[in-house]
Amino acid sequence: IYKLISIKNINSKKLNMYNFKIAILILHYKNWTDTNDCVASCLKNLPKNYTIIVIDNDEKKNNQSLYPNIKIINTPTNLGFAGGLNCGINEVYDEYDYFLCLNNDLTLDEKSLDSFNAMIKREIVQKGRKIAVLNSPLYDTNNKSKVQAIYGQYNTWTGTTSHINNFSSWLNYSGTENYLVGANLLLNKSYLDKNGLLPDQYFLYYEELELCKEIKKCGWEIEIDIDNKMYHKEHGSVGLKSPIHHFYTTRNTLKYALKNNKLKFVFVLGYVCTLYLIGKLFKMRFEELKSSFAGFQAFVMNKEGKWKI
Repeated sequence: IYKLISIKNINSKKLNMYNFKIAILILHYKNWTDTNDCVASCLKNLPKNYTIIVIDNDEKKNNQSLYPNIKIINTPTNLGFAGGLNCGINEVYDEYDYFLCLNNDLTLDEKSLDSFNAMIKREIVQKGRKIAVLNSPLYDTNNKSKVQAIYGQYNTWTGTTSHINNFSSWLNYSGTENYLVGANLLLNKSYLDKNGLLPDQYFLYYEELELCKEIKKCGWEIEIDIDNKMYHKEHGSVGLKSPIHHFYTTRNTLKYALKNNKLKFVFVLGYVCTLYLIGKLFKMRFEELKSSFAGFQAFVMNKEGKWKI
């Protein structure tokens, strides 16, 4: 189900023309500097079968795009990570075969899009494999030789996630599950046709875990193109100290565990209460505690999607 694939020495001039079309969907929120940087990196080496589209997912639309020829899709309000992407995918669904969903705080290596083209052609078109989503490793924007994340691991005992930054293979420790980091996801329309769009009940965080869980259940595959490179300004849209971060981390840690990890939910609940609530109380981090407690309340009340903090 989960694999690491390497395609070296990509040369787009030697590859045959591609008969599939890919929409690059950049999810914009707040920071137009990041969004414009992301667009610029895509334009540096844009194969003919790609089209760049920006999804403006901000509550207040304030178009500061430096690229007037780039299509912008406006969401009715902030729909969250998966909701915003789904809005964009829905609008152009009939026009494309694949959807490359990008955080706006990413910039792409010049060979990134060619690498995805070669992967699709070799693994899906020629070999006929049922690959639902492709993904690129993430590197640090400020230190481009530093690997930030290859994939993520979910700890079923605590409900916490961590990023794995080595190329060893998909490690399977007892009590962990692997998932793709959601900053970049190349979605196969053939999978979406049969199984629907991205799970949007979380609004922020844990969508990629839910997606990987659904893909596994459906018998489709996930791939990581280990020779690909994208550079990530981690937490560019939502900082680690933001009330939004603490609210959605608390609520969705519990929400995901209750749905997908019922046998160990009591352990996850204990960990969240100890670390996210009691721990912040003892450390006198009262603003963070307020947000985390609001997330706990929203979970108890079974509130999905966006929630006013």
